[in-house]
Amino acid sequence: MDITLEMIDEVRSRSGVSYREACEALDAANGSVVEALAVLEEGRGDTREILKKNVKEVYRRCKEARVEINVGDNNSLKIPLVWGALGAAVFPKYTALGVLGLMLAQGALQVKNNPDTGEDEGENEKDDAAPLATGQAGNIIEGE
Repeated sequence: MDITLEMIDEVRSRSGVSYREACEALDAANGSVVEALAVLEEGRGDTREILKKNVKEVYRRCKEARVEINVGDNNSLKIPLVWGALGAAVFPKYTALGVLGLMLAQGALQVKNNPDTGEDEGENEKDDAAPLATGQAGNIIEGE
């Protein structure tokens, strides 16, 4: 059976796949739109497992990242990004006051990626992150 553009558009609109994927699914289903949708649905896998995998990956990346609060030349505090985000979500007023105080003290708040490489944090760490907030009248300074 010939596959028409209307059939491909129908599969794409119902499944959200590319033209190539829709055409391949229609080929596998011998031109039947319903069968092509079933083929695409089988190929997607369990949505819960995919979501669970994605959440774990985001959590892992956030766990590796660090929030650094610097006042002057001193690293005052380094905490995991997850803890900082959780604290900001639970105590937004205190977080806002803390950031305001940091800006008044001419400090900086930075988020740095710190993959688990087995190295000490302070020794071989790249300093390529830009501050999120500074006390320099609100200006963001690139990579101090």
